[in-house]
Amino acid sequence: MKRLEILNNYLATHTVPELVAKKLDANSFLTNNFAYHALRIGNSIGDNLDISIEIIILDEIARKYNLILNTTEHAELHTQGITEADLDSLVQAAILFENIKNNKKQYKEILRKISYFIRKEFYPVIHQD
Repeated sequence: MKRLEILNNYLATHTVPELVAKKLDANSFLTNNFAYHALRIGNSIGDNLDISIEIIILDEIARKYNLILNTTEHAELHTQGITEADLDSLVQAAILFENIKNNKKQYKEILRKISYFIRKEFYPVIHQD
């Protein structure tokens, strides 16, 4: 079976949130496996902290689900193969990432703590005489 057919059959027989389903791809940029296009790597200076944090989150999720994180062009999670179990892991990882990213209250609280930590760490460097 070809990857696109496998992915389409998987989506037809499994409950996958639409937000995740539209970001799944049978044609990965760098591998012959499935990919989840987690986020676009932006070029706005305001995006940098968010992107860095999201990549750290994706890296941890990739470890948990035995996936490969690729950040060459887009931040993508890649499967190790093309089995149903591979797709299960990819979908579970994608749902977890979207839930973390879209829980704005929790996410903003974590960003606030990270910002505070960065400011505290750099304060002596910035204010040294």
